[in-house]
Amino acid sequence: MASETFTCEWPGCSAVAATQGQLNKHKNTHLKPFKCETCQRSFALRTVLQRHIRSIHRAGQQQHRCHFLECDFSTARKDNLGRHIRKTGHQSSAKEQKSVVTEEENEDPSIPDSALADVDKDIVGVFNSSILLKSATSGNIELMGTCLQAGVSIESRADDGSTPLHCAARAGQVDAMTFLIQEGAEVTTWNILGMTPVSQAIRSRNLDALKVFFDDKVCGRLFDTDASTLDYVLARYGTIDMFHAYLNSLGDYHDSIFTSTFFSAIRYGNVSLSIALSNHPLIDVNKANRLGYLPAHFAARYNRIEIMRHLIKFPCIDLVSVASTQGLAVLHFAARQGHLEIVKLLLNQDTSLIRKPANGNRMPYHFASMMGRTKVVAYLHSVPGIDIHCKDLYGHTALVLAALQGKWETVHLILEHQEVCSLQGSSTSLLSTGEPFVKTEAVRKLLKHIDFKDPNIKTPNSSDSKSLLESAAENGDCDLIEVLLENKDVDVNISSHWRGTPLHQAIESGHIGAVKLLLQHPKIELGVRNRWGETPLGTAKRENRADIIDFLLLHGAKDEGSIAPSIIVQPTTASDAANTVTPQITPPQSNNKLYADSWSGPIYGDLVEDWDVSVDTEDEMSE
Repeated sequence: MASETFTCEWPGCSAVAATQGQLNKHKNTHLKPFKCETCQRSFALRTVLQRHIRSIHRAGQQQHRCHFLECDFSTARKDNLGRHIRKTGHQSSAKEQKSVVTEEENEDPSIPDSALADVDKDIVGVFNSSILLKSATSGNIELMGTCLQAGVSIESRADDGSTPLHCAARAGQVDAMTFLIQEGAEVTTWNILGMTPVSQAIRSRNLDALKVFFDDKVCGRLFDTDASTLDYVLARYGTIDMFHAYLNSLGDYHDSIFTSTFFSAIRYGNVSLSIALSNHPLIDVNKANRLGYLPAHFAARYNRIEIMRHLIKFPCIDLVSVASTQGLAVLHFAARQGHLEIVKLLLNQDTSLIRKPANGNRMPYHFASMMGRTKVVAYLHSVPGIDIHCKDLYGHTALVLAALQGKWETVHLILEHQEVCSLQGSSTSLLSTGEPFVKTEAVRKLLKHIDFKDPNIKTPNSSDSKSLLESAAENGDCDLIEVLLENKDVDVNISSHWRGTPLHQAIESGHIGAVKLLLQHPKIELGVRNRWGETPLGTAKRENRADIIDFLLLHGAKDEGSIAPSIIVQPTTASDAANTVTPQITPPQSNNKLYADSWSGPIYGDLVEDWDVSVDTEDEMSE
């Protein structure tokens, strides 16, 4: 006879339990009967609720301390305390001391019975920082007062460095916050996460909790020491009501605070505040900040899709103008960063944006390709009006730019698309050839492509431009080196003004496999010197690579020393030092005025730009 089973009746759930008890336990995952009194979240298990309270509401954990008179050791785990006692020999003294402390605390008549109602039985009579932190989180003012009277510090810290005021602010306990401030709690203390109590109040999105800090007696201390942090946290986590409360507390303020907060809210993805400020009469959605960025530029750059959806609803929204510091329009930012949903949103709004040139006569297709954004590139192939053969100011197509940046999957995708176009003609619904991506095959196809007639092509106008072979040597990409050296037109001795030949670069990067491949080429020259007068052998000696030195000597390298006209030899006497002329070495400068005012240098010299480098600059955007 088959055993009886119990099926969950919850809509969409097909779970089966062997017993009614197991079924009831399973139903809790749907009903979640255990609710947090602070944030109203529900949980299926009581243990999960307790873990949530400890970790989210910064209540801290009970600390077990060593009761030896001269020992201040404490830990959150009893087994760690036991290990400490056994290791230090405090066991007998600890038992005696614990007995004394317990008797003294039990005889203390100042502790009211009502204050002990919420305290765990195993720590009754012992008021510690954990109880104070928990009472602050739950808003138990009576218990907080008792803890303070018992000598618990008002600046007690939780595991993350939060004080009782942090905990109360995070939980939105307004009365508890007021009580703690009246008792002298510090309002500008930082926890380990870099948050102050006012920051916690903002993150709780509790307006009444924030207003506690805007009291006349507190406001002065707050703005003197925490004003910049307050601006940042408010823009990142605050609401429009909090922002207005902040302005009211300031009294006098400049209208530029609206613009700076608007841009910061977009950058950090505060959707509600961004949308509310965009509708404010003091905000112009087409007004650039100090660095030349429009609000739409920020939304595209930081992938704020909801904010972008709101911005494009403005009839006058400007999606064409370029940022003065980068020379990129809205679609260029989205394509460059690989934000596919924003790319789709913008092109659905205006398909002609795909043909708008930016800095260096580059289209969005160029930027997506050279950054290796394959999903964006694949989507752009389906957009009507795209010109996949369009060249930039220096005659480079998107295919060439992707190759020079080593984005071989993108190279494969473009080559495949062009092959399909040649077979099926121009279409917005082209089928793929279905060929799997193999880097070496993509390189071989590239070297035969009409756009890549010269395999030694470099990115111009850069002090550190590289050919494909130089990049492969520097990165130790032996597969790529092997394919490139098969081409008779590849210059194995192509020289960089600063870094020498590919052999120099492979040695300097320590890639012995690349060195071996280059040395096998019949046209390799071992006497070429780099900017510093070093032959490949000299570079190997400087890098202390004995294994590479052996290979070079085996292939006929001659140890003739290094001619270093720009290297300063340390003088041996004071008179020599006085007569020594130090040559000034100036890196080559670009003559292209197009990039003279560029924020991050020539766009060719820094194709793969790290956006985070300019974070500090952007934080000043409203000045």
